[in-house]
Amino acid sequence: MPTATYNNSMEKGLQLLTLFTGDHPSQRLAEISREAGMPKATALRFLNALTRQGFLRKDSAGAYRLGYRLIELGHRASDQLDLRTIALPYMGALRDALDEAVQIAVIDGTEAVYLEKVDCRQPVRLFTKAGRRAPLHAGACPRLLLAFAPDPLISLVLSERTERRQFTETTPTDPNQLRALSEQTRRTGYSLSFGELEAGSAALAVPLRDYSGNVVATLSVAGPAERFGPDRVPEILAQARHTAAQISREFGFVPIIRS
Repeated sequence: MPTATYNNSMEKGLQLLTLFTGDHPSQRLAEISREAGMPKATALRFLNALTRQGFLRKDSAGAYRLGYRLIELGHRASDQLDLRTIALPYMGALRDALDEAVQIAVIDGTEAVYLEKVDCRQPVRLFTKAGRRAPLHAGACPRLLLAFAPDPLISLVLSERTERRQFTETTPTDPNQLRALSEQTRRTGYSLSFGELEAGSAALAVPLRDYSGNVVATLSVAGPAERFGPDRVPEILAQARHTAAQISREFGFVPIIRS
């Protein structure tokens, strides 16, 4: 079989696996054939091959479901995924495009932890480093993580009983203000801060998502506030979103395109 034909057949077969979703975990041959846009005989040939390899299983009612082999491979893949290693080349490219510092951060308890930072080459820069921690109410990265956090964690961070440190005059500490900022972040898909952790600094953060669409980390561009004027923020946002999409794709995230 020619290589091009073989690759095309393999791609078609693997595409059948994407038809099994949370809303449609079980499907019959006719449904699969219709959704895939292929004849029943062709679909059946692929389904039989995937079933033999354990990627699909056929239940007693004759419907197909995802097989247990995928669970095994999923665990292997998750063990091999290292956010820092995957993100670092993309972070470097984003730094080169904007000549500003680029960071990634994740949630640890009620704090954000910065896993990696790629510094800019400009003489005026932010002197932060990987390993730094910040509370979830202050700064673009922490606040974005808070916005997409589970409801119990949001309630804890915004509780009247929780002390929220004010680092500068612009650090948001009022629960109502933070709720409004979180709603804005979820609506717009990014977070922007000015001087919330250090006076004179600015940062713009966007989410990094995994295969399920969950926000697992955040990517940010940071630098002196004077380089984050309204004329430049749209460029920073566009570049950051492009880079975040590339990193998220490595983690299996496929955005839903609505027609």
